[in-house]
Amino acid sequence: MTTVLEFIKSYVSIVDVIDVAFISYIIYRILLLLRGTRAIYILVTIIILLLILKKVKSFY
Repeated sequence: MTTVLEFIKSYVSIVDVIDVAFISYIIYRILLLLRGTRAIYILVTIIILLLILKKVKSFY
């Protein structure tokens, strides 16, 4: 029986971990840049509209 750590090591490489960390950092910095401005409200609105569009397209 393998341990959880061995299981994770068999499916996740160090490149995957670095990739996720890098993308997370970039998103975090962008959100810090937008915080407190009107741009964050525009971003939230665009995301909501995209989610609604995805939902509507699923009906067709």
